[in-house]
Amino acid sequence: MSRTVHGPRSTVHARGERGPAGPSRTGFTLLEFLVVLVIIAIVGAIIGPAFQNTLPSVRVSKAGEAFLATARKGHMDAALTGKRHRLYLRKIDSEAGPAGFWLAFEPRPLEEGGTFKPLPGSWGQATALPEMVTVLSSEGAVEAETGEVYMDFNVDGTATEATIVFQSQNGDQITVQIKGATGQAKVPPPEEEPK
Repeated sequence: MSRTVHGPRSTVHARGERGPAGPSRTGFTLLEFLVVLVIIAIVGAIIGPAFQNTLPSVRVSKAGEAFLATARKGHMDAALTGKRHRLYLRKIDSEAGPAGFWLAFEPRPLEEGGTFKPLPGSWGQATALPEMVTVLSSEGAVEAETGEVYMDFNVDGTATEATIVFQSQNGDQITVQIKGATGQAKVPPPEEEPK
């Protein structure tokens, strides 16, 4: 049944029913669609810069967290496998590769002491530092002949004591500390960070 309301000037049909001029309109016009796009663009232009300033903070945080996870993996694997592990850190881009870090282990400490090989899998492949994140300092890390610095994780749970500071282009920093006596790696709370 069709419901029709008659008035002095027009006839109104229920939505979707066929009227004298054809089916009623149910979509958006191109003009309405363009107006919505313009509004979204204006809101994005206003809010965008606020989010852009958080991007460097996120990048430096991710770099620090990835380095921390790699240090913890090296500490744990040294204890579990009975083989010394080494966390390498390339502080700047060079011919050897981009700035980044990776794990290596000493496969035959008695026969070839001091010879390290990359850990199999992704831990042994260099994790590149995110764009616009640099190593501000690597206090305590040992300088390698290749220009990288490294921290050792020994089978007895000890490690090279080091403090690594990553910094973004806008000055945000994250510090990772490796305790020598325990081999524990952590991000200290802001009040504990070295000045």
